[in-house]
Amino acid sequence: MRFRRAAAFALAIGTLAFATAACSSGTAAPPTGEACGVMALAGGPSGAVGVKDPALLHVCPSGPHTVTTRFSLVAGNGRRYQAYINNLGAWSARLPAGTYRAVGAAGCGAESPFVVTAGKTRKGIVVWWGCDYS
Repeated sequence: MRFRRAAAFALAIGTLAFATAACSSGTAAPPTGEACGVMALAGGPSGAVGVKDPALLHVCPSGPHTVTTRFSLVAGNGRRYQAYINNLGAWSARLPAGTYRAVGAAGCGAESPFVVTAGKTRKGIVVWWGCDYS
């Protein structure tokens, strides 16, 4: 009788451990937020030039867009994410919460880091390109 109870208890603990491991196996998507902004030409006496529509600093772009090859978004843990860009140079990305920087823009070093918060939209992030033209 005591052996049966111990076996049933062990089976219950094993089942609970298996269910817990399945739930925490990383299959659930991490909470995400959105980041968006524009690409701008850096340098020169006027600072940022080449922003086709400055209003895009205050809203995230909509409409047709493609994956950008002009830069990547790198998380604090080193993982890279793609951004989508439209023909006005406006870009956006849905990202897990964390700290990011844009890298790879022609002539520019690492961009200033920005924070993405789950469920929030971070607007107005400028990705500089052409930094060595000044």
